[in-house]
Amino acid sequence: MDIVYPTLEEMIANTKPEAVAAFNSTIEHLNTVQVCVPKGIHVMVEKPLAVNYKMAEKMANLAQKYNIHLITNYETTWYPSNQFVNQMLNEDKKIGKPRRIIVSDGHWGPKEINVGKEFLDWLVDPVKNGGGAIVDFGCYGANLITWLRNGKMPNYVYATASTFKPDVYTKIDDDATILLEYDDMVGVVQPSWNWPFSEKILRFMAKPVMLFRMTMPT
Repeated sequence: MDIVYPTLEEMIANTKPEAVAAFNSTIEHLNTVQVCVPKGIHVMVEKPLAVNYKMAEKMANLAQKYNIHLITNYETTWYPSNQFVNQMLNEDKKIGKPRRIIVSDGHWGPKEINVGKEFLDWLVDPVKNGGGAIVDFGCYGANLITWLRNGKMPNYVYATASTFKPDVYTKIDDDATILLEYDDMVGVVQPSWNWPFSEKILRFMAKPVMLFRMTMPT
């Protein structure tokens, strides 16, 4: 316990870190950035970046003002299968224009897989986490599709969020569908805490007609 500090400020004062990896609740990410970046400390936060757009914008502005790296840990970006699709689409240009990208991420629920109580308490809190499955797993699909489209933003975003297990998740959604409408394609994001299995899948359809199903079990 001699390497554990009661506050972030005390830890920074004693250890002088070059970078901080933050795995606290999503609503605390802004405070972490506010403490670190004026000191020139780079920050990586666990996904998602923030609970809402206003907080995300404040974090981005601070990172730009103090010229530090602010990184969000979207693990699916680093999967070899997803890197392979991106290379074929954007670097080698072997598979034509994308027409539909479907990203399905989820498992049978954080309570059902017995995550730790401290983690679960804020994960199912709509204020501290910004949402349930829609942000916990929906952020992966939003990130992947934006990355595969080289940063192009959709024209419209539609979403539905449901709670199929209200006796388990009393305040928050456990399943969602997000539709991203572009001029030339559609993105579909399917996050869920209501599946009978745990899996992260990217399905990609392009012209000429092709279908890729890239899987990374969790």
